[in-house]
Amino acid sequence: MIIDNLLLLGICLIFPLSLYFNYKTFLKTFELKENSIFLELSIISSLILMIKYDSSKDIYSSFIYLIPLILTIKYKKPKIFIILLIILLVLTNLTYKEIEIYKLIQTILVASIYLFFTIYLFNLSEQVIDLSKIEKELEREKLLRSSISKLTHELKNPIAVCNGYLEMLDINDKNKTKKYLDIITNEITRSKTIIDEFSSFGKLKTIEKEELDISYLLEDVLSLLKPIFKQHKGKINFISNEEVYIKGDYNKLKQVFINLLKNTIEAKKENELLNVDLKVKKEKNQVVITIKDNGIGMNKETLKRVSEVFFTTKQNGTGIGLAFSKEVIELHKGKLLISSKLNEGTEIKIILPKEKVRRL
Repeated sequence: MIIDNLLLLGICLIFPLSLYFNYKTFLKTFELKENSIFLELSIISSLILMIKYDSSKDIYSSFIYLIPLILTIKYKKPKIFIILLIILLVLTNLTYKEIEIYKLIQTILVASIYLFFTIYLFNLSEQVIDLSKIEKELEREKLLRSSISKLTHELKNPIAVCNGYLEMLDINDKNKTKKYLDIITNEITRSKTIIDEFSSFGKLKTIEKEELDISYLLEDVLSLLKPIFKQHKGKINFISNEEVYIKGDYNKLKQVFINLLKNTIEAKKENELLNVDLKVKKEKNQVVITIKDNGIGMNKETLKRVSEVFFTTKQNGTGIGLAFSKEVIELHKGKLLISSKLNEGTEIKIILPKEKVRRL
């Protein structure tokens, strides 16, 4: 009878603590903030459940009641320790019968097993968390090695071109010298761009937010890109009928839209005029900026990989611009969504939180 009762009390103890174990492991694995109140509630609920389902109400049960109290000491919860003592005094009415040694030993043994198991459970959760962290670090290291390998590969091409033209350089032939030096200068500039973009990517931890009108920002971007679009026989149809305010980093967002609009030029069909629709629309608590072109588009395989660092289908692309843009948008608590069909065009949606206008 005593063993059956202790098993029941053990279930009452372990069940809420197991729920907390799962909760803690999940939060830490996904690097979410933990609320310690859940630990406190699980310990308190353990004691209350044990008292509720304790049918014997004798001295033996009191030993297993001590486990939640021991946990409050282990995890430094003095206030919860006091609450548990009050619960014990109020809810229990222990009958001190003549103590039987074998029952006492039995109870202490079972209580020790439960205590060992619950502490093991918490230690196990810490180990799972540590393993998850190690796995993430290994993944980051793997990504870093891969990125450095790709960076080396990207830099080899312009260096090889520079080396080749330097070997062919003849200072007595002024026309060829000028032509070769222009090519070498362009390749050095491209190398610098690759290094600069690689250095900045992944280092954006914070952004400087200010209240800004997204329509005004886009008009600023369009004024800069207008000559380039004209040169490539492209046209941007900008649709925005009102001021739309957000909180964001003006310069970072400006660079994002420059990158995305320049991509439409590079995706232009060879024998067709480029048309780009740029729209700003308010949707509830969000602002949606849509960039849609009639360019060459992408197949499914390219679309899946388009946000990867260093992945590019362009002859002179670095493969960092879009990854950088996505990083900036995510730092603004927004989303960057891409849909595309081969030979039909690409649509990019940037979704950002909307900010209320401050009226004077």
